[in-house]
Amino acid sequence: MEKIIDGKRIAEDIKNSLRNKVKGLTLAVILVGEDPSSLIYIKQKERLCQELNVNFRIYNLLDDTTEKKLIELLKSLNEDIKISGILIQLPLPKRINRDNVLKEISPKKDVDGFNSDLLPCTPKAILKILENENISLEDKKIVVVGQGFTVGQPLSRILKNKGYNVTTCNSKTPNLKEVTKRADILITAVGKPQLITKDMVKKWVVVIDAGISRINNKVVGDVDFESVKEIASKITPVPGGVGPVTVAMVLENLLTLKNKS
Repeated sequence: MEKIIDGKRIAEDIKNSLRNKVKGLTLAVILVGEDPSSLIYIKQKERLCQELNVNFRIYNLLDDTTEKKLIELLKSLNEDIKISGILIQLPLPKRINRDNVLKEISPKKDVDGFNSDLLPCTPKAILKILENENISLEDKKIVVVGQGFTVGQPLSRILKNKGYNVTTCNSKTPNLKEVTKRADILITAVGKPQLITKDMVKKWVVVIDAGISRINNKVVGDVDFESVKEIASKITPVPGGVGPVTVAMVLENLLTLKNKS
């Protein structure tokens, strides 16, 4: 049994299932500022769109763009019949009210499911990986480290709605080690390099690392991969784990929106 989960292979299978079905669709991605993690994900999306002949439109707005200007852009994209789907790369600058902006995305073009019944792309990718690896969630203690708007919160909600045993915490949780050590399945989405070390997990744990940071031009996750992989039963690397599958989910959701229209 392969211990290291190959997200690129999973993404490749999804990509092959989408090939020709998404050709000619247009994805509009809005980035405000230059958040390093956001830039990584946008490059991945752009590459996949090019490979599958999906038109990729990037709206790279300056960090001082006003909330009003951003909403005006969204409204124009909603009305543009050439745009198949819209994705706002989070996080937005703190001075912009995220909820005010996101609610303006038309449900017919909302790739990340904020105003529609689509599952958000990263939680959907994590569920896809667990399913692909035949990892049962029944009677397992699942710990989600990270309470972010795009991953931790929606993922915890989805898992709890399915009736699973889920504990949600964050990097500042007191006695974090005691919480993570209980996990049969540990999912992290914090963006804090090497937050999770070998002494914080139990043997045979399944580790899904959805964190992403850049240190000295190297992309890393939340987990100290080299040490934790020694005792995990399965683990996703960063890069090459959750990221490629998340990007594939963007285009899967784009196709779903097209089929609904």
